Amino acid sequence: MVRRTFRKNEVVFHEGDQGTSLFVVERGEVKIVLRSAEGKEAILGFRAAGDFFGEMALLDGEPRSANVIATEPCEVLILRRDDFLRFIAEHPNVAVGLLAILSQRLRSTTRLVHDASFLNIRARVVRAILDLASLRGILGVDGEISIPRLTQEDLAQMVGATRESVNKWLKYYERLSVLTLTRGRVIVKRPQRLRQEIYQEQPWAGSARHERSSDRHRHPLVHGHQGQHAHVGAGSNIDARRRCQTRCACCRRD
Repeated sequence: MVRRTFRKNEVVFHEGDQGTSLFVVERGEVKIVLRSAEGKEAILGFRAAGDFFGEMALLDGEPRSANVIATEPCEVLILRRDDFLRFIAEHPNVAVGLLAILSQRLRSTTRLVHDASFLNIRARVVRAILDLASLRGILGVDGEISIPRLTQEDLAQMVGATRESVNKWLKYYERLSVLTLTRGRVIVKRPQRLRQEIYQEQPWAGSARHERSSDRHRHPLVHGHQGQHAHVGAGSNIDARRRCQTRCACCRRD
């Protein structure tokens, strides 16, 4: 293996490059990014110490499918394709472990497609924060989780939204004392309450009456309101919210 270091924001490889190596992160972190012709970016994920990347082009011989950029000073080990294939042939049990990891990443990609198709911006922001808390969060003595190296632009690129929309929901949860925003860092003060936004169908401030309501009035995070509740989202219409007859939690802000 060859060891190489990268500075913060330095490109490890570009989409379309010939893939001849597997990279193992020994120190630091990288992000996997897609870039449109207009220059817009979408972050597909991060790889931290102990993770590897670049395996797709290594296995199928096709060009790189995404850009990889260092998010902080990092050090990687580079395994050439010939050496990798020889090692796999000599240690077939490693191939089984590799397949398991690739399956996990495929599941993660499937979830990204699901979230982009069925979750609104608010839910995608919550999901991204929880994922980053699991990946790089630092647990405090009081149960708070600090997520370093996180900007609103990063979150926007992760969830496919504008920075302004992401800022709106971050401020919303900050007002509820669920999280705190500092420069380049998000502190999740009440992780369990944030998880409830994804994994519980009943809205936070909702009553039992709301929980028993029809499919037309399901949790706006997961399904989005339908019919008379099509107003919920980043561009909520105040007059439409006032016409809500059941005064659900998401409309009770007026």
